[in-house]
Amino acid sequence: ERLARARGPVFVLAGSLSPLTEVQIRAAHSYRHIELDPLQMTGESAHGYLMAQVAAIADALRNGSNVLAFTARRRSNAYETPGALPQLAHACASLLHHVLGAVKLQRVGIAGGDTSSIAVRTLGAWGLSYLAPLPAGVTVCRVHADSAELDGVELMLKGGQMGDADVFQQMLEGYGDDERSNV
Repeated sequence: ERLARARGPVFVLAGSLSPLTEVQIRAAHSYRHIELDPLQMTGESAHGYLMAQVAAIADALRNGSNVLAFTARRRSNAYETPGALPQLAHACASLLHHVLGAVKLQRVGIAGGDTSSIAVRTLGAWGLSYLAPLPAGVTVCRVHADSAELDGVELMLKGGQMGDADVFQQMLEGYGDDERSNV
C-alpha cells in the first residue's frame, strides 16, 4: 500500500510541543509556516485572533500553498497554567474546523495526541477508515462524515514523538512502493 502524491494543497496543524515535532516542522520546506501564539489563541480576544489566522491560512491554501500552522515552540506561561494545554488543544480544533469550513481540502495532517483527538471529535466525523501507512508509526485515514467539506478527506493523525523527520513532506509527496523508494 502506498500514499499517492497529494492532488492539491495540504494543511498540517501541529499542536505538539515535542522535540521530534519541532524537527519535523523545520524539515517541512514545501510549506508556508504560520506560527500560532498560544496566549492569543486562549486569551480574551481568542476568537478574533483565531478568525484572522483562519483567513490567512485559507487564503494561502486557496492560492495553492501548502500550509503548516504550529503552536509557538518557545515555552511560556501559556503552557504552564492549569488547564492551559486542553484549552489550547480545543483552540487548535476550532481553528481546524473553521479552515475546513472555508476551503475544501483533500489531505490534512494533525500532529499532537491531544490536538488530534479533540480535533476529530470537534469536526463531527462519524468514522475513520485506514488508507495508507507512513513510516515510524504514522497512518493516514479517510474521514467519514455527514458534512461535504469533511467527508473523504485524507487525514494524518500523529502523536508528537511519531513519524520520520520528513513526515510532513511525505504527506505531500506520497510514500510507499513508487519511484521515491528508488532514490
